[in-house]
Amino acid sequence: MKVRLDAGLPKEMREAVKAAAMKAVFEQHDALNNDFDAIVLWVLRESEGYGYARLRRFYENFRKYYEDLREKYMMGNDTAYVCRTKLFEAGVDIASWNAEITGRKSHEEKDGADS
Repeated sequence: MKVRLDAGLPKEMREAVKAAAMKAVFEQHDALNNDFDAIVLWVLRESEGYGYARLRRFYENFRKYYEDLREKYMMGNDTAYVCRTKLFEAGVDIASWNAEITGRKSHEEKDGADS
């Protein structure tokens, strides 16, 4: 069921509400991206001994690949799907690795169990 929260509002107000909501979503998305990026960079620094120059080079390449994937596949913010698919084709099943390491079932396993 769809609920219209903007029902009865003037067009200008609906547009303002939509713009404010989109701004909040983008701000939250940027904050999550920064958090995720920080975790990845910290793990590379701690586990692989990456220094500033290697971290910077990795991050610049990471961003380039990310933007190229978004543009090539026109996936918007769902570029992770393309990456998961490409890795899976190379034998890397992130969901299985995650389940194995954390001891929690992946979403795919949970969904299959409910059927």
